[in-house]
Amino acid sequence: MQDRRLYNLLVCLWGPKRSMSPIESRIADPASGCCQGHPRRPQQPGLARAGWMAIILSTLLAAAPPARAEVLADIVAIGYPFQNGWGYRQGAWTPVVVEIALLNQTAFDGRLRLQQPDRDGDFPVDEVEVHLIQANDSQASPRRYTLYALAHPTGSADRPFVQVQLFSQTQDGQLGSVVEVISQGARQRTLPIPQNLIEVGEDDRAILSVGEGTIGKIGQVGQRAMYGKYERNNRVAHIAPAGLPDLWQGLEMIDVIVWDDADPTRLSDAQARALVEWTYQGGDLILAAGRTAGTLGDTKPFGSLLPVQIESVEAIDDLPTLRTKYLRSKDVPEPELPSKLTIARCRVRPDGHVILEETVGESTVPIPLISSRGLGRGRLVFIAASVRDLLSGPCDAVKFWNIVLELRPVDPDSEQSIAALEPVFKHVERAIGFSGTGGVYLAVALVFLVAYVGLSTGGVWWFLKSRGWSKHNWSAFAAVAVVATIVSLAAVQSTRGFGQKLEHITVVDGTAGDRFVRAISYCGLRATMDTTLDIWIPGDYAMMNEPAETTCYLKPLPAVLSLDGQAGAYTDPTPYTVRPARAVLENVRLRATVKQLEARWFGELPGTILAKIRAEVPPLSDATDPANGTVSDEDWESSGEAASRSVRRMELRGTVTNGLPFTLHNCLIFHALRDVYNQDFYLGGERSKWIYVHRIGTLAAGESFDLETLYLSPESGGPLARIPFTEWSKRTLDARQSQWGRSWTSVLRQAKGVSQVDFGGGVYQDVLLSATTASDARTFSGGMMGFGFGKTKISRAGLRCLDISDRIDRRTALFIGFAEESPDHTGPVILCTRSGNGRFTPVKPTQGLTLYRFLIPLIQSSEDGG
Repeated sequence: MQDRRLYNLLVCLWGPKRSMSPIESRIADPASGCCQGHPRRPQQPGLARAGWMAIILSTLLAAAPPARAEVLADIVAIGYPFQNGWGYRQGAWTPVVVEIALLNQTAFDGRLRLQQPDRDGDFPVDEVEVHLIQANDSQASPRRYTLYALAHPTGSADRPFVQVQLFSQTQDGQLGSVVEVISQGARQRTLPIPQNLIEVGEDDRAILSVGEGTIGKIGQVGQRAMYGKYERNNRVAHIAPAGLPDLWQGLEMIDVIVWDDADPTRLSDAQARALVEWTYQGGDLILAAGRTAGTLGDTKPFGSLLPVQIESVEAIDDLPTLRTKYLRSKDVPEPELPSKLTIARCRVRPDGHVILEETVGESTVPIPLISSRGLGRGRLVFIAASVRDLLSGPCDAVKFWNIVLELRPVDPDSEQSIAALEPVFKHVERAIGFSGTGGVYLAVALVFLVAYVGLSTGGVWWFLKSRGWSKHNWSAFAAVAVVATIVSLAAVQSTRGFGQKLEHITVVDGTAGDRFVRAISYCGLRATMDTTLDIWIPGDYAMMNEPAETTCYLKPLPAVLSLDGQAGAYTDPTPYTVRPARAVLENVRLRATVKQLEARWFGELPGTILAKIRAEVPPLSDATDPANGTVSDEDWESSGEAASRSVRRMELRGTVTNGLPFTLHNCLIFHALRDVYNQDFYLGGERSKWIYVHRIGTLAAGESFDLETLYLSPESGGPLARIPFTEWSKRTLDARQSQWGRSWTSVLRQAKGVSQVDFGGGVYQDVLLSATTASDARTFSGGMMGFGFGKTKISRAGLRCLDISDRIDRRTALFIGFAEESPDHTGPVILCTRSGNGRFTPVKPTQGLTLYRFLIPLIQSSEDGG
């Protein structure tokens, strides 16, 4: 309408000089400013008319309000709703949910963009397309959009770690300008961040309760009064099944999911796939189903992954074993259950483990009421009844969750005299940060500076005077400057190398006998000149498919805090696109800085580890007691310690074969003599003394190792004899971790720079071994040469996904071997780059280290004492 008025006014003032026709007079707009029937103004001179036109145009355009899209938008969720706010975790993908609706507008097309800084000061960007169409009513129901952010330490209401904006979209699909939206009752260019943001620490346990009702009694383990009572504080959140993300990356910050009355029909296919993949990546999934057990067992993919085969659903009167062992305590001596309970009668599968079984009714066949099964780095626990039913009456709910979740109470002895909480991840960052080249750069710069100053002053003058060419001094200085520029560029290029440089530390996880594995790789990528690249981790490099939806992902390492509390950053920040579901970063600018990335990969190896191992208790008479020397079977039995000591002497029998086409170094095998919980027996902080680490050494491709030789040693140059009992204490995880920890916390080693450049020196191997068993790490002595300035405790910050302590139990051994980057071995995670619209090409690693970890199911002996 305003444009029409302007047009009519201009026509009236400066239109062609003719009379209006009767039709035009009748249809003229009275509001246009034209006066029907009045004589037209006399013609103005050309210059005056132009001046009037400029004045009127500027006045009307200044009065016209700017064009705005009437859009309502709010951030309704960041992360998950914990008991005291919306929780996020540093470095983990964090779902950010935005609701958008139209107001008095028919349609809108645009893009919702989220960005946050990485450690170079650039801005990784996630975005989704927004297409809104107004319904008949004045305001349609809002639509939800989910973006994924990488949280960094500056997350707060004052300094948010994310910036979310709505952009318009041009006709050719390009990004337009920022749209001013209505958010929290005001017009905003950037969506406000919720005020109640909290950070969930890397050393905390994040538990997500899923269900239609309230949080339930699992919230008791996360109460503030419970902080300090467990080795890791529990933080509990709660959502409905519909709130689960459709990408597993959205669950990366969660450690445990408890889904009561699990009904997979409430999930979309994408949500179900995300939940399963999250479990394989290291999550603990607890599924409880009584009335919904039939549906759960028949629905893919959950039915085939359960540790049991569900046969029927029935009502029972009592569960006495559950009441007496899991629900009774001194505070609740007589727990009560509902008069009728619905449970799932099921049968345990060969690779399932029964945690609690019940004999119900007249049947003599026990029912596995609580069972578990390992999946990748994680595990799935099935409870054959509704937790809400089991805990509805008076009971000790905390004791129940302690056992089901294997929560470990704090060990007071291990917490005494702790001098520091040591973050292991800083050593990984150093390995992929090209830190060893910094000194080379400085040395080259100093040599160049001295040479240039000498040549451009005394050297040039001496040369010119000696030949009588002083009058050519300016030409000579210019020539020296040109030569110095060329030499400096050549020196920089020779120091940095040519092309792209890549350093990596990779951890590969699989199961013995299976060639399909999952891998985590930390990469440092550097280019020799200022360039913009697309970076991709393919799931199957041989097929060279363009980036598509995949279980792989690639993300930049998040920003870090500097000493002044600000996020570290460099100048000239630029945005680039991150695609959580496509394992690709687009338009990444590489300058003199190093891009440090984390990649997740799933694929097939050219071989695997082959093993068939059983656990066996040797004859007691072959053991040696540390105090009394050799004891007979009778003496051992009469001491009253046979039950516990015989378990300590459980040994492995069988062979391990390297079925990979390359040599593995520093091979180890781990196995536990007891589980964390065994009915009412709890190991607590002593668990690391019940896990043994045996050194195998080097295994060439195709070579086998007989595990029985682990327990034999030459006796005074004679035949092999069984190792004395005192030798066992040197092989405990407790003792091994102290050795590993001292190697990377030693001030002397770090001063020499050993941990900066030497991948094969053993330091990085010890770092990865420490990260593998961080949850079982007891405090160890730190300081120079291993002599203490107190005790050090390992922090899981940044390496939570590498900790697989909980997968080492009485039924599962762990094989570990290392492979360094060489012409014969390249890690399975291949990083590819391209410039412009070219093809992706792989980047050959400059140096790297790969840790191969294979879980080995043990054939249990009936005499294992467990």
